Amino acid sequence: MQHETINFEIQSTEDYCGGAAPPEELINELRTLKPYTGKIYVHNTTDRTDEGVSLDVLEGKASASGFVEGTYHLFLYKKYVMTASESNKESISPFNTPECQKDKSLKSVGTFEVALDTKTISKQIHVMCDPCMETRP
Repeated sequence: MQHETINFEIQSTEDYCGGAAPPEELINELRTLKPYTGKIYVHNTTDRTDEGVSLDVLEGKASASGFVEGTYHLFLYKKYVMTASESNKESISPFNTPECQKDKSLKSVGTFEVALDTKTISKQIHVMCDPCMETRP
């Protein structure tokens, strides 16, 4: 049975992805839970072979319908699909390879359960640095 609408409340912490050592205040700010704003992709399979749902989260809030009972996985990056041109060309960077893009798109940042009576999902996620970007000096 499909749910009408589920409301999502998503809070996040994040890694420091800059170069030089950051001030302690910045590290503390990044470690403090804040309402998340951005896209989150929801799939009921870890390999993302299902259709999935894209949530536009604004100030920690989003809502979506069409969920059935079960376990769902949250992803920060769009599902990676290799194109013919990517499989034929050499990577410009040793970091930004098709394999890295695929691995990145399969990293789940959390799971949640949907039951018959689920109306709200509250999740805390951690936003990591993009593993396919070169680290800054």
